[in-house]
Amino acid sequence: MIFCDPMTLIQYHYEFRIPLNPEGACLNDPVLRQTWSLQIEQLKLGAKLGNGEFGDVIAGELLLWDGKYKVAIKQIKATKLTNDSKIALLREAFIMRRLNHPHVLRLFGVQTIQDPIMIKSR
Repeated sequence: MIFCDPMTLIQYHYEFRIPLNPEGACLNDPVLRQTWSLQIEQLKLGAKLGNGEFGDVIAGELLLWDGKYKVAIKQIKATKLTNDSKIALLREAFIMRRLNHPHVLRLFGVQTIQDPIMIKSR
């Protein structure tokens, strides 16, 4: 199996208790990143679906160790956001990831490591 980043590799070995080497060394208590914290390398951007004052909505694909998922990506224009706006956006994402309703898009995660900030939904 090929992994696109070290954190996905660590998560895979930890969750399935697969040894890291032939001698059988396993991860017992790794420090994992939050499941909603995504990395830019996990995304394949597609066609632009729409735009608004703070950014664009793009069709895309999210790559996880267990497969690929079609997602909508809200790409925020960094130049439009103040620090207070970024904090408000992350608070909104925190609330959204707890929502589970058939008429509301499910928040998959947020990429905040580098600009632009991206919110993934499916």
